[in-house]
Amino acid sequence: MPPIADQKPRDAVIRGAAGIFWNPRAKANDGRGKPLPNGRQPQGCHSERSEESRRYPVASVFAANATGKGLNMSTVRIGLIGAGYIGAVHARALGALKDATLAAVADPQQDRARALAAPTGGNAYADYREMIAREKLDAVIVATPDNAHRDACIDAAKAGLHIFVEKPLATSLADCDAIAAAAGDSRVRLLVGHTLRWEPRYALAQEAIRRGDIGTVSYVYARRNNIRAVARRAGGYTNVARFLAVHDIDWIQWSLGERASRVFARTSSRVLTDLNTPDAYVIVLRFPSGVLACVEAAWILPDDGSATNDFQAEALGSEGALYISVQDQGLRIDRRGGLKFPDIMYAPVVHDQTRGVYVEEHRHFLDVVRGGASPICTAAEARAAVAVVLAAEESAATGAEVAVAR
Repeated sequence: MPPIADQKPRDAVIRGAAGIFWNPRAKANDGRGKPLPNGRQPQGCHSERSEESRRYPVASVFAANATGKGLNMSTVRIGLIGAGYIGAVHARALGALKDATLAAVADPQQDRARALAAPTGGNAYADYREMIAREKLDAVIVATPDNAHRDACIDAAKAGLHIFVEKPLATSLADCDAIAAAAGDSRVRLLVGHTLRWEPRYALAQEAIRRGDIGTVSYVYARRNNIRAVARRAGGYTNVARFLAVHDIDWIQWSLGERASRVFARTSSRVLTDLNTPDAYVIVLRFPSGVLACVEAAWILPDDGSATNDFQAEALGSEGALYISVQDQGLRIDRRGGLKFPDIMYAPVVHDQTRGVYVEEHRHFLDVVRGGASPICTAAEARAAVAVVLAAEESAATGAEVAVAR
């Protein structure tokens, strides 16, 4: 899947590190130059985006660099920081791209780093700082636990390396700001890995909402439930809102083109009692336009069930509705032990090669590194998702509705 095309004519968008956002002075249209019914604006036409872009010094960097000279290289040399589960996914995805090489891997558990570096003949390090200092890299992928993103991103930026960082961008707004500032100060490009930006179903749904295909949106619902093994793997350093719900929070705000203003959340803790982390979050979001949204996230599906996930979404508008279902991806295998739904979208291996969303994510990152594309998911947008998660955590703890920090 190629990078998502601009959805509006040039006079209707403003470009910068905060992303592509609506120009409220442009004439309303359906994204192909045709006027929208009754002259209405596309869903989410709000001027707050311009305020958001001014928050980040990196905005001027991307505005200048995205159309300027990029890295003129045949192969982009990438260092991977973090060799855990998601780091291994990124390593496999890079292996499918001929114009990038995994030059080195760093992880405190050096055996894991060696295992991921071996297929490309790369070097393994226990300390990413040594990797950055010794290797001739062009960029890094930061796939550490969430609370380690800040230091890794800032150190990479200071070394002049372009950065792909896993979601969430960070665990606090101060850390998000520090990462964005470091990238801006060092004039490096930063892309945040919110995978739904490259997931065809969600990306096409976002385009449909922005075009006004379902009219004025009133309600959006999203569900992201996963198996208990995921909680046991990640629950020690994160929670289900930061790990799962943040995907759909980002998608909803991206689709509507506006940021949630208030959040009300509740949690349940009856299954994963030994992990000291909530089983589930239900998060209600209110938007300045009047849109209401609900995000459900849980990681207590049985490990031996027929599906490893249950992801769904829907949006209801004045002219129609759209629905996304991910559990049954079109391939079902029924055999002794039960029905299985293999992954055919995110990182399937076809003809001994990884395909899917993670590959396209990194294909886009290479375009960004070379200066041929602006980031589809920026620091400002990723920060906005973190702000909602933090508000949800506060609401769940206090029982009150919480205003989302700016």
